Amino acid sequence: MNLPNFWTIFGLKSSPYFQDTLQESSSTKSLSLFVGREKEQRQLLSTIGSSDSSRQAVAGFPGVGKTTLVQAVKAAAKKANYCVANDLISITPEHSSDALLGQLIAGIYDAILMCNKNLKSEPEMKDARHFVEVTRQQNISAGGTVMGTGVEFSRSETISDPIGGLALPARHIIKNLLKCALDNGSEGVILHLNNLENLSEANAEKAADLLRSVRDTGLMIDGLHLIVVGPTSAINAVINRHRQTKNVFSPTIHLRKLELSDVHKLLKCRYQAFQIDLDKSFHQPIDNSIVDSLYKIFNGDLRGMLKSLEYGMQTLLLRNTDITTPLQFTLNDFLPIIKELSERESEELEENLGDLNWERIVNWAKDNPDSMQTQKSLSENWHMDNVSLIMKELTAAGAVEVMPNRVNRKIQYLLTGNARLATYQIKSN
Repeated sequence: MNLPNFWTIFGLKSSPYFQDTLQESSSTKSLSLFVGREKEQRQLLSTIGSSDSSRQAVAGFPGVGKTTLVQAVKAAAKKANYCVANDLISITPEHSSDALLGQLIAGIYDAILMCNKNLKSEPEMKDARHFVEVTRQQNISAGGTVMGTGVEFSRSETISDPIGGLALPARHIIKNLLKCALDNGSEGVILHLNNLENLSEANAEKAADLLRSVRDTGLMIDGLHLIVVGPTSAINAVINRHRQTKNVFSPTIHLRKLELSDVHKLLKCRYQAFQIDLDKSFHQPIDNSIVDSLYKIFNGDLRGMLKSLEYGMQTLLLRNTDITTPLQFTLNDFLPIIKELSERESEELEENLGDLNWERIVNWAKDNPDSMQTQKSLSENWHMDNVSLIMKELTAAGAVEVMPNRVNRKIQYLLTGNARLATYQIKSN
């Protein structure tokens, strides 16, 4: 017996409003569905292709498509004979420099094996394998096979000589691994560093110190290309905090929101890809006015838009169980759903922020949710001398995003998509 599938009513296999990151290896959410960002792709790829080694950072609002962009870049680089690992490398303040160096070694090792499994027996790979095993074991909480290495561990197993003082041999190990890749026909190795989404200010400072500590040992070696991804505030704190780190990274690529026309193209591409019968034209489930309205509310937060569309469609279809023929929902159908989502988001955000900070967000949204504010303007609006601590709290709670720094300009702030959704109903009343 088949379980019910709402989307077959529209001639679709499944929800076209999924929020998962596109993957090269996915059969249903492949990178063929990627739309836009041509300029940013060219910039990232040309920097890699024009250098023996490179370090780049991609910043932007949560949900704007940073990780998917890098996935597309990695897929293109793979076709150009660069070694790329599927897994991401985390930068967390809990790590020591030795632990991060171990992750870099493991990432390079995995990337080379993904490129050419026959290189596993090369001397350079054998020399690195011990450090890879230790790194992987330290990240395991239960038994199983460690992805990318083919090494099996049980909870009771231990490996002698745990990582410690790795900084001394790390550069030698990394350099030999990269030489192995280059000598065997690869153009280089690309590593993707992530996990900067939820760093507090104190943790961001620790992560910045950590990255600086491995700069010469693990980052600046011919054949290695790094792409670090995170929200603007975290990238500024981690990459740009120390001059020693900032100076070896290319200027940060700040992702702006997708144009509305590109969002419509993205959805059309998904409708076409998810058709049950390719010989028949797809039936678009929603009127374009719904997308236009959500685009304005979320201000380019694509993940937030898609999540709202998926929830809204499921809710409408559950409430209309007698639907047997295709139809197209309009903005009037969807407005009650938007208000319902707004109520849920406002309750959660108010609980996280507290009464005073929630009131400040509400007043900001009522005045102009699109406005960019500085600490000075907010101090005047909130009748306070210093709002820096409050802005840190609002940023950490996901209500405010720090805009990219500009020369001779004060730091600017903007309400996130979540905050705009949370205040939508209040602002509308």
